[in-house]
Amino acid sequence: MPEVPLRGLRVLELGSTVAAAYCARLLAGFGAGVTRLELPGQSGPGDYAPVVQKALSAYLNAGKESVALDLNAPSGRKLFGELLAGADVLIEDLPFELAEKWGINIHSLEPVNPQLILTSISPFGRSGPYRAYKANELVVFHMSGLGYMTPREIGGRSGREKWEPLKGPGQIAYFYAGLSAAGATMCALLARERIKKGQHVDIAILECLLPLLRRELAVYLYQGIIPSRFTRSRGIAPLGIRRCRDGYVFVQIMEERQWQGFVEMMDNPEWAKDERFKDQESRYRNCEALDPLVNAWLSQHSKEEICREAQKRKVPFAAVNSLEDLFTFPQLVEHQYFLPVSTEDGRSFPAPGCPAKFSTFRWGEGR
Repeated sequence: MPEVPLRGLRVLELGSTVAAAYCARLLAGFGAGVTRLELPGQSGPGDYAPVVQKALSAYLNAGKESVALDLNAPSGRKLFGELLAGADVLIEDLPFELAEKWGINIHSLEPVNPQLILTSISPFGRSGPYRAYKANELVVFHMSGLGYMTPREIGGRSGREKWEPLKGPGQIAYFYAGLSAAGATMCALLARERIKKGQHVDIAILECLLPLLRRELAVYLYQGIIPSRFTRSRGIAPLGIRRCRDGYVFVQIMEERQWQGFVEMMDNPEWAKDERFKDQESRYRNCEALDPLVNAWLSQHSKEEICREAQKRKVPFAAVNSLEDLFTFPQLVEHQYFLPVSTEDGRSFPAPGCPAKFSTFRWGEGR
């Protein structure tokens, strides 16, 4: 059995969303012994369609044990105390009122286990004026400002003024929060070695998302410009996600030599000599005339063909992979990124692994 870094670490998961479940899943992959504390009526992380819930639960709960726990019953509270006494970490993302009702805070738990690391994940943190507010992933995503920026740079300006703010795909907020919580929990464990006591790690999902806006925040703070999903990057054309013959590609031509390489890719069409497209500023100023011409050429070629020829000429293009593409993407295949996970009914499917690769062990193998 391979030596894994967190073997012997005892983790309790008391969660109701993907955030706590993913945090604990990451620690389990590093060898921690994770026990899920299942509350009455809890079917899995979140509230999703049955087929989604089944697959998500199989992925997030892999490598974990589970214990039924009713914290409203004296027997449940007694069992909880016993589990806490022997635990290193408790990860929780309970609604504020339940955490208060059951005394899930460092002041109440420290007498039970002074060495305990309590990691709390909530929409806005366990302190401050919004601490008791309820918010799901959709709400927090838009309160972070990310929705105001979504979608961005999708092939030309036509119709952009009609687009309302959109939420990004999947459970971005919850997974970012879970990842942040796992890293912060490890820091608290390292600190425990020095200070010889546990502590509270308070994770606000809202604050986990703000670094994704670092560029937009910098533009606002230093230039006084409020970027939005309608803001086209100044002076760049062509730019954005464009349809091609078998899907989509992303293009971002910023330099004159890149434009010349792209013109060569297109076999030097006559329209490329038009005065409206003579330099970068002209192309940006006349992008509404340029975009249909570029799009017409792209529509005749495949993602692989476009990216291969662009790479030869150092022209910045990238294929936009579909979900289906990911499972055959050579880099992910070589890295064996997807790991097999089994559902309760015995079905097996490939699930995301860990983006970190270690020379002495593989994430997800061994406890």
